[in-house]
Amino acid sequence: MKITTLLYLIFLNCMLVYCQNTAPILKANSNKVSVRIGKQYYPQAWIATPKPQNDPEEIGSEIAKEGSLMAFITDKDSLGFMMKQGESRVFKIIINEKDTVWAVAKGTFPKANFDKTYKKANNGKTLVELPTAYELVNIIMAITPTGIRDSNLIEHDIPYYQKVQTYFAPFKNHKAVILIDSLLKANQYFDIKMDSYCYGFEKGILKKKSSYNRIAWGKDNMIDAHIPIIQDFAKKSNFEAFFKQNAPFYTSLIRTFKDTLNITEMQNWLKKNFPSAHYNCTKIIFSPLVGGNQSASDFEDNGFKEMQAHVDYPSFWYNPTKHKYSLEAVNITRGDILFTEMNHPYENPEFETNEQNAALFNNIPFKLEVFEIKGTAAANGYTSPLSCVEEYMNWALVCLRYVDYAPKEDLEALLQMREKFMVERRGFTKFKEFNRFLIDIYTKRSHGKVVADLYPQIIQWFAENNK
Repeated sequence: MKITTLLYLIFLNCMLVYCQNTAPILKANSNKVSVRIGKQYYPQAWIATPKPQNDPEEIGSEIAKEGSLMAFITDKDSLGFMMKQGESRVFKIIINEKDTVWAVAKGTFPKANFDKTYKKANNGKTLVELPTAYELVNIIMAITPTGIRDSNLIEHDIPYYQKVQTYFAPFKNHKAVILIDSLLKANQYFDIKMDSYCYGFEKGILKKKSSYNRIAWGKDNMIDAHIPIIQDFAKKSNFEAFFKQNAPFYTSLIRTFKDTLNITEMQNWLKKNFPSAHYNCTKIIFSPLVGGNQSASDFEDNGFKEMQAHVDYPSFWYNPTKHKYSLEAVNITRGDILFTEMNHPYENPEFETNEQNAALFNNIPFKLEVFEIKGTAAANGYTSPLSCVEEYMNWALVCLRYVDYAPKEDLEALLQMREKFMVERRGFTKFKEFNRFLIDIYTKRSHGKVVADLYPQIIQWFAENNK
């Protein structure tokens, strides 16, 4: 254990002992806690579960340079702190006057640092990237026992995967592979993949980019502490030579992204329907090794906003003798995964930062079991009412895009395909009903109205169907 980590744990334990009798108390009848970070409001975003004093729940959030309000709101009480970057506050929640949840509110540093040079170089740009250090981490994940066993985590059904296995087989017992495998088993896939984008190669050495502290949603960069081991793997395997050998392949994949997915059309549709959201730069970051796990992140610093979509490569599966859709319809669906990650930074704020919408949503006594099937990917991955509803909205927006752009003769079949996928495979039990409702109010909206204007009706639908 590092000395700094040990000192932090000693400090935390001392602080917890000191706070045992002085810690602020938040009272609640329900374990659903809403959170406010500055202007951001997250209704019922935290499901509080009993935690002992020596193992408190950590609630970390990025804090503005001048400080931010961090507040916790239950059905009975509220508690707020003015937080500074790097500051921690201990408190406890008493649920139903019997269950205690010890927690630590932590103010984290900004994820990004956008100086004048960065802003000038990236303003107004949409970039598609297959970064070197990012691919290195994906390759290490691909040769771990977990990556070899899990074809949903890592894409196996491509020649490139076999090429990776063959080239890097002599290094499968390297300590970096063992380390990354342990992190995958600890459910840190998104953290290590996304945070690796913070790094790049300079003369064979992994260097951290000055523009980013971290990319994923955690309070710390999960790759930082492991860079020496990953660097050793890169050197001993001669990774840079492998990457250079495959550069033409990578370039062809990037070109396919740019030429066939209608990225500009997606952006224009989102900007039109969510006019309050604005991003100065969009980055699409991918690896051909990424399987069924996609993600998005967004950043704001120094008056500059950036969004990132971390996605897989959109395979081309059209065969006119096997599939009933037209080539035009298939080309639209190939962009679905990218669109689902690009739309989150547009649609989520309408629930989270729009005060009217947040207040309406927070008044719903939301029952997750009504909208998700326990034990499915939905129930396991979307554990708060807010995340569940945002995922309903996410894929419903895919269907609205079909309504606007798909050939009319393919539209109904495409809608049924997505509804079946969401209900039967993902366990979102009421997606079909919600999807048809949204399509109806979208197609009948008055002139000049956009999707963002429909949110009060959308929230009302969830309130009425919460049974």
